Amino acid sequence: MLENSQRLADLLASVDKDPIEVEIVKQLLISDAEVEAYAIQARNIEKQLQQNATVTGKKIGLTNPKVQQQLGVDQPDFGVLLNHMDLSEESAILAEHFIQPKIEAELAFLIKKNIEQPIQTIEEMQQYISYVIPSFEIVDSRIQDWKIRFVDTVADNASSAAYVLSGERKAIAEVDCATVKMTLTQNGELVSQGSGLECLGNPLNAAMWLVNKMLSLGTPVQAGEIILSGALGPMVNVKAGDEFETQIDGFAPLKVKFI
Repeated sequence: MLENSQRLADLLASVDKDPIEVEIVKQLLISDAEVEAYAIQARNIEKQLQQNATVTGKKIGLTNPKVQQQLGVDQPDFGVLLNHMDLSEESAILAEHFIQPKIEAELAFLIKKNIEQPIQTIEEMQQYISYVIPSFEIVDSRIQDWKIRFVDTVADNASSAAYVLSGERKAIAEVDCATVKMTLTQNGELVSQGSGLECLGNPLNAAMWLVNKMLSLGTPVQAGEIILSGALGPMVNVKAGDEFETQIDGFAPLKVKFI
């Protein structure tokens, strides 16, 4: 790893409450350094694994055109989910644990068998999925004011901070992932809405992209992993005292509270 990349990896790993200034990031990582950005991500994930964290899955970011527009990027990315990021059992989430958090509603997929060959079709992708699960992803950025480029969010583990899974799940055959509609309210007010069509045309397309990307990197998706397939609508800022509820077609509402 290049010296500048090592420095940025260390800076990202050390952030507590004060995000890194944008200009510092630009000095350490050039705009087209995708390989270096993923190497930074991998280095910091490996550090956490050495401290007894475990991988629970992957997340796909930047799949929604509205989110891409918000952040000024034009392609998906991925990050790694770790066990401490799963807040599904929490009755309330401490907002102070994050830096500048945002929330988005997604479909999560539970993978039922190892994926060792590239996937070409949605129908083929469906064969590897046990369940579809409504979810929230809490995204966060260690970079000041969310002024990020594609390589910045990649290096920062695709801006992933935490996730919440519904206790309700359905077999993949029961859910039309492409047409499913989503609404998200914040303290009772509608703040985001969308559908599966806004997630690379179908969340299963996003999952297929991830699977093939991981295979190309020599780290195939494994049975039991969760895939967060990407935002179904624009992400929303989070603060202490907020209560969010998402309604995804065919599922009971999923709620989360921040204190």
